[in-house]
Amino acid sequence: MTIPKTVTVGQSTYIILKKMIMDGELKAGAALQETQLAKKIGVSRTPVREALGQLVNDGFIVRGEGFTSFVKTLSVSEFVEILHIRRLLEVETAGLAAENNDKRNLIEIRKTIEALSDENPIDSNNHFSIDDLLHEEIATMAGSQSLADLIISQRNKTRVFNHSLLPNRFEPGKEEHLKIIDAILTGDVDAARAAMRTHIENVQKGIISHLMRL
Repeated sequence: MTIPKTVTVGQSTYIILKKMIMDGELKAGAALQETQLAKKIGVSRTPVREALGQLVNDGFIVRGEGFTSFVKTLSVSEFVEILHIRRLLEVETAGLAAENNDKRNLIEIRKTIEALSDENPIDSNNHFSIDDLLHEEIATMAGSQSLADLIISQRNKTRVFNHSLLPNRFEPGKEEHLKIIDAILTGDVDAARAAMRTHIENVQKGIISHLMRL
């Protein structure tokens, strides 16, 4: 991972730790020791302490007894609640994105998604990266940075969920994404909103159905 030269040691430490959490290197429930993390990253304890404080504020980390920090464990109900918030936000952004005339990036993302198949699987991190790329591009196309920041924040929070509890939605997710993209590319506001709503609702239904079978 490349860190911009203009950021401080504290900021770069925050970026590194956040990525470690989102990539699953630091798993939900893991205890975080400042000394061990400082040694691993190659910094002193001070920037680690600052970064952990910021991650607490961001909702990625919780404080336990004795000031011990843990990677937050996201419950199923919290995950579903975030999906509800995302539905409210992302249905709106999909409609706004359909009104945007500059769709070059979305065309390229469509090509990437269309090329994915069960015969040529990708690892979970790359899958999340492509998923993030699409949803964040749609949010950006909506033209509101504040709205985009809210969506990215909510999506990031779901990274601390136990993804072994999630159903395999590779193929349906792919088709749902393509429907969203195609509606936006054709400028069909209502279809874009409906496709995004269906996609997020199906994710929620899939999780609940999967958990009931466990």
